[in-house]
Amino acid sequence: MELRPAICLFGQPYFFNSLQWNQDDQVAICLQHGIHIVTPTFVDLRSEEEAHNHVGLHELRKGNPDAPTITTVKNLPIQPSILITETYRSTRWSPTGLSKINGSPKPGEYFETCFDITPLVKEHVLGNNNKFTLQNEVDRFQTLCCGWSPLIIPDIFVQKPAIIALGNKAGEITLWSYHSEPGAQFCTGIQAHQSFVHLLEWSNWRIHENKFIAYLISTCVDGTSSLISVELDIMVDDTGKTTIQSVVATKIKTWFESDPSNITILSIWDDLKEGGKTMKVIFCKNARIKIGSIIIGDDGSLVDHWSEYYLQYSSIGLAGANWSLDGNRVHLYTYDCQCVILDVDDHAQHTYNASLSEKGNELLVNKMNQQWMVEQDKMDSETKATANAVVPKVWAVDSSMTGLFSAVLFTLRPELDMNYYTTSNQDRIYMGFILHKDRQETHTIKKICDTMGEYIKDPGVFFTLPIQAILHESLQYIIDEDDSKPMLEWFNALDHIMSEGQYYKSDDTLAKKLFCDYRATAARILVRVQLDLKNYDVAEDAILRLTNACQKAKSFLKQQFSATVLEHIYNMPGVRLQKLNGDDIVTILLLCDRILSQQEPIPFALEQIQATCQRLQSCLSEPSRELQKEIESATLLLDGKELNESLPGREKCPGCQELVTVEGDRLAICPSMHIWGCCSLTRRVLTSSQLRVCILCGEKSLIPEETKTSELLSELVLQECQKCIMCGSSLL
Repeated sequence: MELRPAICLFGQPYFFNSLQWNQDDQVAICLQHGIHIVTPTFVDLRSEEEAHNHVGLHELRKGNPDAPTITTVKNLPIQPSILITETYRSTRWSPTGLSKINGSPKPGEYFETCFDITPLVKEHVLGNNNKFTLQNEVDRFQTLCCGWSPLIIPDIFVQKPAIIALGNKAGEITLWSYHSEPGAQFCTGIQAHQSFVHLLEWSNWRIHENKFIAYLISTCVDGTSSLISVELDIMVDDTGKTTIQSVVATKIKTWFESDPSNITILSIWDDLKEGGKTMKVIFCKNARIKIGSIIIGDDGSLVDHWSEYYLQYSSIGLAGANWSLDGNRVHLYTYDCQCVILDVDDHAQHTYNASLSEKGNELLVNKMNQQWMVEQDKMDSETKATANAVVPKVWAVDSSMTGLFSAVLFTLRPELDMNYYTTSNQDRIYMGFILHKDRQETHTIKKICDTMGEYIKDPGVFFTLPIQAILHESLQYIIDEDDSKPMLEWFNALDHIMSEGQYYKSDDTLAKKLFCDYRATAARILVRVQLDLKNYDVAEDAILRLTNACQKAKSFLKQQFSATVLEHIYNMPGVRLQKLNGDDIVTILLLCDRILSQQEPIPFALEQIQATCQRLQSCLSEPSRELQKEIESATLLLDGKELNESLPGREKCPGCQELVTVEGDRLAICPSMHIWGCCSLTRRVLTSSQLRVCILCGEKSLIPEETKTSELLSELVLQECQKCIMCGSSLL
């Protein structure tokens, strides 16, 4: 990824720090006349395919009759900003999981407005009035910046909302809760400053005395900064709907009241999510860097420590500041293409790291030189006159979730008194990637394997963690067209996790047993890897190893799913089992058949068939011949023998009422050659076009009833499975 030429865009940002990498491995670039969204893809260097997908929003809203407008405020001076052409100021990613698909769409899909909060802001400012009558109302309405909090997670299987903070011209910050289902709801507001609020950053949430607490740092154009605590309660009902209650915002501290220099960069790091008590913060005031460390006491008290660092080779200041994952180091990037790396302790004392700074400068300059050579080649082929030298300028830098890569937004300005390029060429801006680790480092590869193992054993990996970014960045580092050793090591580590341990029975909910088994998580990661690398020409031995591992993973997932559902049925009360009808028996038989049809049935799954079917036989008023046949088939396979006959059909064809047989878990075929699709969860015939589809692998499943009143086993399975059982992605 770092070897490819940068992506050329047109326009310039409104501010520094106009680039942000999100939790789904997508980069947003905010230019004055367009917002660009770039998603790196897995394409080898020999391929003619683009190494990224590029989509975005280009036109500002025009002529929308529903859009609120600001009417003239009589007898008040008009602000000069009214004469400036409307442009995009900033863009901020929400945490993943807030949209209707609980994540990002596939790369290359069309992006559209999900929700417009502007009418709610106008209603909050004006109340029942329809027109602005005071200048303060106009200032409170005009939002200048926003900041998303991390997800609020009361439980991994319920709604996980977030808070968006909006800063306006009146110095006020309003807090709004948001989730795709209830939408945006006003929580509270606080007067944080006396003038324009232009930067906002959140800490992670911590739980203290059954309350969720986070800290919000804001900056103002008068040079001040405020530290605000946000405290709230969470209520979750039986359906999993989450309600945010009792939101209290309190301004704790105000910094730099006697220092009017404008703050252009704000960056924070904290360990509150892991139970720590430290926040670290960077402020850029021209050539001065303010470094702060805030220690949170057990009683909620705060103690802050400060130090200063002066940039030696830049008077304009920073274009970006990124903390390392452990918070012990901060990477500073200046507008004049300088990289400064400081080691920072818990008391804000810093040390200049000369060796890492030198390497960072080298990476930055090499990226600029690479792009300049590309531009020279283009101009030579077009017989255009070119400058002998250029001056690189950095607009923004942001690190990826794992810290392996950084995205750099920069321009190349010719060193000429005059030039003959058009305005569009003058406005060229580039976005490229740099890699902070050398390729094929044994230590880095081992760390990637260990880190992935830690994430896999987290029960909420597909519900609360940025798994897509973690997986994609790991793959971007280890894949290589010529050297397969790192890939083989990583595949073997995943295969080992999938194969280790035993199947443990538990009293957890069906959803938790299905999606929190770390062996199933490792299998789903392997399935995702195969999907991601379908266009990448990896070494032959690596692709063979991945193919074999994925076949094993898919078989394991099918059997783990069926065995887990059968175990859940086994644990149902006898009264409930006595009420099973013919439709329920068909569902159970299809689950058993999924296990029996695998090339290598797993012993624990076969044993679960025996246990569940035997219990059902004892509970039913009339023993089922089909269930007894399933017990006999499972016993044969456990004894190392083969089945005497193929599995019979279980469900009737909707077209001719003959029994259909399931082929490969995807198609159901009857003797009259009617072909139907199969539900990936229940294996039932799909007779409706209203389906749920996995956004990544395309697996289809039936849609559960909204009323949740049905007692059918098939409906229970559909209700509990809100993600794809094969790859863990969202169902849309």
